[in-house]
Amino acid sequence: MPNGRESSVEDVKEFIKRHALVGDDQVQFGITKVFMRDAEKLLLDDHLHRAIMKHIETLQHWFRALLTRRRYVRLRSAIIAIQVPHITNLFDF
Repeated sequence: MPNGRESSVEDVKEFIKRHALVGDDQVQFGITKVFMRDAEKLLLDDHLHRAIMKHIETLQHWFRALLTRRRYVRLRSAIIAIQVPHITNLFDF
C-alpha cells in the first residue's frame, strides 16, 4: 500500500485491482468489505504467509548473529582475562 495505514478506500480498491494474483471479475467491493472467491483468498493468504515467513527468517538470522557475536565477545574477554596474568609473569624480572 502506498500510504500504509493511512490509505483511503480508493487506494485499497486500486491496489487490489492492480494485484497480479486477483482477477477483476473475481472481486466485488461493498461499502465496508471486499468480497472475493475462495480461490483468490487462498492465493492472497499464501502470498501473505510467504511474505511473513521471509520477514521471520530475516529476524531469526539477525538475532542468531547477535547472539553469536555476544558469545564471541564474552569468550574473547574471558580468554584475555586468563592470558594477561601469564603474559605479565613472563616479563617480570
